[in-house]
Amino acid sequence: SAEAAEHIRRAVFRAITGARKGEAAAQADARIAPKPLMAAETALNKARLTGDPLQVAQPALALAALLEGHGHRARAKQLYREVMASGHPDFGPAAAFSLAELLEASEEWDAAESVYRWSVASGHPEFGIWSTSSLASLLERQGDIEGARGAYEDAARAGHPEISPWANVKLGGLLADLGDDEGARAAYQKAVESGHPEFAPWACLDLASMCETAGQMHDA
Repeated sequence: SAEAAEHIRRAVFRAITGARKGEAAAQADARIAPKPLMAAETALNKARLTGDPLQVAQPALALAALLEGHGHRARAKQLYREVMASGHPDFGPAAAFSLAELLEASEEWDAAESVYRWSVASGHPEFGIWSTSSLASLLERQGDIEGARGAYEDAARAGHPEISPWANVKLGGLLADLGDDEGARAAYQKAVESGHPEFAPWACLDLASMCETAGQMHDA
């Protein structure tokens, strides 16, 4: 479901952005929690004094996420782009994924596609793969079926425990619509074999529906 996907995405985001934070930083966060935006601005300004873009990346990303959550999208976009330009191997792809989602929500399709592709090219083991799956969905909605098919295949091959089963379900549906029942069946079967608690049953239902439509109930 969309809610489940968002929950997973936010969990990954917290894991990545919190990866470099020690106990002292966590205690500081607890003390400043009542005024998160002000605290985030302070942290960013302090980081800027170092003159090191890599040191700026995490507080800039944290502030961007807060700003986005409070509806300040223009500045959030600016900060996400700054983090992308920092060269940070984790926060850069994370910022790109969040920026692309924001652009997509604003119906800035071409810009969203470009930023998703930037994140994909980063090769990040989480956000690169998330961006691959989101790119596939975007391309499918835009009618670029071959592009979507390739991106779904890439996401399916990645071996990600969440994204790959979902990508196989989506790939199965796409191939079924194209009349490639053999390819669709193979994709659905991979999703089933993943044992994912949400996407494996989804794949079972879609596979059964496809087989029923084709008059092949003995395969379902």
